[in-house]
Formats: sequence, structure tokens, C-alpha cells
Amino acid sequence: MKTDITISTLSSNPFALASEENLALKALRAIQAYTGCKAGAAIHLLKRVPIQAGLGGGSADAAAMLVGLNRFWDLRLTQEELLQIGATLGSDVPFLLQGGTARGTGRGEILTYGKSPDPHWLLLVKPKVSVSTAAAYGRFTNKSVATKQTIDTVQQHLENNDSLQKHVHRRTYHDKTVTTNTLRCV
Repeated sequence: MKTDITISTLSSNPFALASEENLALKALRAIQAYTGCKAGAAIHLLKRVPIQAGLGGGSADAAAMLVGLNRFWDLRLTQEELLQIGATLGSDVPFLLQGGTARGTGRGEILTYGKSPDPHWLLLVKPKVSVSTAAAYGRFTNKSVATKQTIDTVQQHLENNDSLQKHVHRRTYHDKTVTTNTLRCV
């Protein structure tokens, strides 16, 4: 049985390189430790989510690694076992194993699932500056302008599928009517 592990990455960001700090590689090591499996694999990691943007890219890679190796190595781990392993890697890995729409409490590891909105487009703009998620949470002082009521309101809009509202504005400038459309998150 071949036992070599090779991981290659495709990313313009040097932080994406396969190293022992990469969450995908940590997931591989965790599933090996849990199962005792020593089988080999050649893994190509294509990074599409911006790195150090707080969007869960590394955690999604770890979740994909757990699911992929469970199938590839025919480990037959249950979803519950994958969730337990994922929780050791990061608070949002279990959510990314499940998917859907959920509200996280605690460190983010306690999930309450709700109704998902209909699919819609969303534009995210990431500036060139990057911030480590761990460093950002490490500096968080537990003071926020977002309250439980704020999150309840967002959750209600998601459940009602009205998270985006289209507004049409008509204004008259110098005898000409100008119509603009804007989308607003509520």
C-alpha cells in the first residue's frame, strides 16, 4: 500500500502553501489520527476563497478534506464522527460540513439551523489588506454594536426570504427623469 501524501496548491497567495499550518493538512492529520489510516493520497488544493478575509476558506478546505478522504479511503465514518473531528480543527468546520443557514453561538460551534433563503447573487469586495481570523478574534473585546436583536432581525429576514430589497428611485433633473435601482441589505 502506498503511504505517501503529497499536497499541491494553486493560489497567488503565499499563505496558501501546503504546510503543517494549513487547515486542510491539519484535517488530513486529524483523520489519520482518528482512524489510524496510513494510506497515501495526492491532493490538489485549489484556493478560490480569498485568504485571511474571514470567509471560512481554510475551514471549507478542512471540511472538504474530511469528506473527501472519508470517501477516497473508504473509511465509512459517520457524519457525527466527521463533525467531532471537524470541531477539533475550528469552530466553523462543523458548519461547513453541514452547510445551509445557521446561527452560531458560543464560539460559533453551537449551531441552530434555519430556513435558507432562495439563491441570490451577492457581491463581496475584499481590500488588499488581509487579517488573520485568529488574530481578529484574539483582539475582540466582546463589545459590539450588533446585538441579539440585530441578529434576530437578520435571521427573520433570511427566513422570510427578503434579505435583499430592491429600491427604484426616480428623480427629475433639469426636466429629465432619471431612474436608479439599488439593492439594500436589511
